[in-house]
Amino acid sequence: MALSSPTTIGAVLYTIPFIIIALHSLNRYLKDRKNSEKKHVFYAFLCFSVAFTSSFIAYALVLPDMSRERDILVTFLFKLFDVVNMMGVFWLFVFLSDFMEKIKKYLPYVIIHLALTCIVIAVMPFDVKIDGANYIRERAELTSLSILFFWLLYWGIIAYQFWKHSGLMTKKIAIRRSRTMAVGGIIAVFAYICAILSNVVSSAILVYSAVFCGIFAGVVFYAGFIAPERLRRIWNK
Repeated sequence: MALSSPTTIGAVLYTIPFIIIALHSLNRYLKDRKNSEKKHVFYAFLCFSVAFTSSFIAYALVLPDMSRERDILVTFLFKLFDVVNMMGVFWLFVFLSDFMEKIKKYLPYVIIHLALTCIVIAVMPFDVKIDGANYIRERAELTSLSILFFWLLYWGIIAYQFWKHSGLMTKKIAIRRSRTMAVGGIIAVFAYICAILSNVVSSAILVYSAVFCGIFAGVVFYAGFIAPERLRRIWNK
């Protein structure tokens, strides 16, 4: 049942582009280890890749009648998904601070916010509801609010700063890459909104919407962060 679930298949699909970006950013970082921007981009997408991989494994393990041990493992993996996703956003915020000095002064506060959010995720209850062939994660209300606040706040800042920074650029490719990253951030916000709302109303449609936004965000981030040669030629025209 688990392996044939649409949400499980979706989890695989939105994991792939983030793993590709993580591997690509790792390759760039290994070639220039003194470059903090490349290091922080790698850390960010490594976190996203680990998060989405843990989500996929958790979905694959879900069964209608799970043993206590299996239920504990699934809960751990889903909580890991939320925690490491927050860490991924944090590292992208750090990436912004690499070339935006005014951002650096806020890093201590972001670290404290991240720590508090992760503690809430870790200690609050969590359950998985089976709705037909789909699995809906049921987080505690405080967890959902904490995740949404962190996700919306920092992705909003990241998306805004990427778009704003593009106005300072002169090269077409750099401008389009920066704006593409901003769009990816906005899509990522919608993905988590749909995921959290699916907990509240137990809607399979919102689950599908979250999966679709996750896949779309991955593709958009691939275009922005990696920018394949063919796409660069199109943007440069």
